[in-house]
Amino acid sequence: MFILINDSKQGCLKVFGVFDGHGPFGHKVSKYVQTKFLTEYIIQNDYLKPEMINTPERFEDIKRELINIFLDIQDELEAKNFPEGFEDDESISGTQNDNDMIRKISEESEEEKVPKEHHVNFKESSSMKSDKSSDKDIRTGNFIKDSNLFHHEENPFQHGDLSLSGSTCTLAFHINRRIIMAYVGDSYACVGCRGKRFKSGGTANIGQQKGKKAILLMPPEMDHTPKNMEEKIRIYNSSGEVRESAVDKKRRIYVRARMYPGLSISRSLGDALAHEIGVVSTPDIIEYNTGSDLFLVHGSGGLWDLLSAEEVAELATSYQENGSVDPIWTKVKDSCLNDGGTIDDVSLIVSYFNRS
Repeated sequence: MFILINDSKQGCLKVFGVFDGHGPFGHKVSKYVQTKFLTEYIIQNDYLKPEMINTPERFEDIKRELINIFLDIQDELEAKNFPEGFEDDESISGTQNDNDMIRKISEESEEEKVPKEHHVNFKESSSMKSDKSSDKDIRTGNFIKDSNLFHHEENPFQHGDLSLSGSTCTLAFHINRRIIMAYVGDSYACVGCRGKRFKSGGTANIGQQKGKKAILLMPPEMDHTPKNMEEKIRIYNSSGEVRESAVDKKRRIYVRARMYPGLSISRSLGDALAHEIGVVSTPDIIEYNTGSDLFLVHGSGGLWDLLSAEEVAELATSYQENGSVDPIWTKVKDSCLNDGGTIDDVSLIVSYFNRS
């Protein structure tokens, strides 16, 4: 993640970014995406100058540019497959948890014994073309039959195959009282406000306190998971399907009648295989004036999996009053332990709007 702040006579500009990788090379994908946004788009295009964006016309330009930037990065990831800067190192084989999960899915696939006529062949596209037999196996669904694949010297990820690795991405530009957010995946940014500024659906209310109006936490309207009907329809129209995982009971995205890729988000960067079956990299864009809102909570998916919107709103309010982030992280840690020892990387940014 990153936080950039530029305070000038034209106003204070803050840029926040949260990136959450997944899959064997997810940490490399998220690092690559973050570096791309920082070096080639935000800094080189003068996004850090308040005078460059503090007009309605410029805000409209930025919204269009952000969509193109997300799509361009996806094209680069698919074309390069192993992008520049993804140096080969000892972490190339992924974590033990990754390999355990893949072996478990492989074993379940064998038990299912899907009829041959249900095998799905992917159309060849520029994002999947390769002379490697492992790439062909991934497209035709043959590789999942070998539960020892990830211990074999012909490991398809050995040279950086991004078919099953990707990252979420959420950016927020905050200048004076205006915010633009662009996101793919479940690293959501939510606004905390007092009163009933937003409709009740989807908001969190932590109740009346000392005569003050209730504090609400407003999540994005568009949920980038296969539970969202609009996203689900697109996946089915692209030869994918959504069903409950036997491993963690989450609704995940699969090739029809197969046990992969098992992605839990419907939009991402990377994930070349999932992009063949309806997952997209087009971001949703949100723009609004902050008014009397209190704060912006920007967190990776692990935060929202562990804590309810009500808990996050209450903890963010506690931090503003006490000046300590300890209650937030203590709650996250306790939630992990109570959830059977959940292991996840959690990123969190809390930005207060009306605080010196």
